[in-house]
Amino acid sequence: MGRFFKSNSTNIETNNLIIFITAKTLNPDGSTYRDIVDPRVLDQMEILPSELPGYQMNHEEQAQLKQLEQYRINSSRGQASAMRKARLKAIEKKKRKATKAEGN
Repeated sequence: MGRFFKSNSTNIETNNLIIFITAKTLNPDGSTYRDIVDPRVLDQMEILPSELPGYQMNHEEQAQLKQLEQYRINSSRGQASAMRKARLKAIEKKKRKATKAEGN
């Protein structure tokens, strides 16, 4: 009777992966990346203009970039410091509660 419910089968499943790439080239006619690429896309991808091939900054832009990088470093340090202080306060609060609970 077991032969009625027995079956043999082989399933082969294949999947295809399609990747679409949009290439944008900078032209030697003098057009810049700003003429070709939407700056919002660069912001979303966290790409700095200095990371684009063929881009050269003048001295004023370099100075501004250095100021911006220093500001970012200082901001992240300030945020990290505030987070550490908040954690320490939370630990101290737990210790005080534990001390009060032991005292009662």
